[in-house]
Amino acid sequence: MACQLAELAAQAEPENRRVHEIRALVYAMRVQQERGSIARGVYAWAAAESRSKTTGMDLLDVYHDVAEGRMWWLPEQGQVSRPK
Repeated sequence: MACQLAELAAQAEPENRRVHEIRALVYAMRVQQERGSIARGVYAWAAAESRSKTTGMDLLDVYHDVAEGRMWWLPEQGQVSRPK
């Protein structure tokens, strides 16, 4: 349900930075819970797409981080900037 709401919000407000921050978090958390590789890839792409829009980082760089479990920007990770 959270993914659907985040997706609808992003479609309604495609330039809203806060909406994309929330969408990225929702999908990133979904990636962590998902077991199937195809579903993980789809959710990782959605998270990366929104994260890229909020940070200006390259979409593929963010996607590879998310897909490989390096979601350094999630609040529970305790970091606010990308590690070197």
